Amino acid sequence: MKNYRIIMESLSNATLKEVEVPELKPDQVLIRNFYTIVSAGTERAWSMDMPNAHSTFPCMPGYCGAGEVVKVGDRVMVNRAGHQLYSVKDEKLVANGKIKASMILSEIVSPQRGHEIYRMLAEEKNPSLGIAFDWTTLA
Repeated sequence: MKNYRIIMESLSNATLKEVEVPELKPDQVLIRNFYTIVSAGTERAWSMDMPNAHSTFPCMPGYCGAGEVVKVGDRVMVNRAGHQLYSVKDEKLVANGKIKASMILSEIVSPQRGHEIYRMLAEEKNPSLGIAFDWTTLA
């Protein structure tokens, strides 16, 4: 099965790549992402190689998204194929209503604009607060 990933090849150099999905391990869940968030904090720091967020290149940015469970490993008991879910670095803030998605998103774009978005994060003094990649545009 094929998949798309944004790979940071070097500082401010992001590329969209088509890759093979690896074999699912017994304790893993395969998720088809609908949306992933680009952080103007962490991922901007990675793009600029700031002292608080050194990264080893190449790397895969991202830690927040929403999607649908496609397949589960044999030892996974909670999720089932077809379930929709989200993952957020600090999901307690979202779950408790302290952060609303509309407050952290300024733009929704195709992952095909990944290179442009990560370069913008590194170059702009006041970058967008949060950008979502809409992976459904690649289907």
